Amino acid sequence: WHHRILERAVVGTLSGREVRVVSAEDLLILKLLWLRPKDAMDIDPLFAANAATMDRAYLRLTVGSLVPAEHPAHTELERLLREY
Repeated sequence: WHHRILERAVVGTLSGREVRVVSAEDLLILKLLWLRPKDAMDIDPLFAANAATMDRAYLRLTVGSLVPAEHPAHTELERLLREY
């Protein structure tokens, strides 16, 4: 999956330079997997800001392939998908 993150990275501009950044979906997945307090604070704003373009099938498939069903990432992802 880490290789896929790099393949899915998007090109942006920072201080006039072209940079590759992780996609919103992959950043969300990373935060869902860790669920540290600072990650938990970022999850809703990140999803809300990108809700219109989030690849929901990719999110479900990837989280499902990375962690067991009882992992809190599943519950949190389903909540986000319902709310946004």
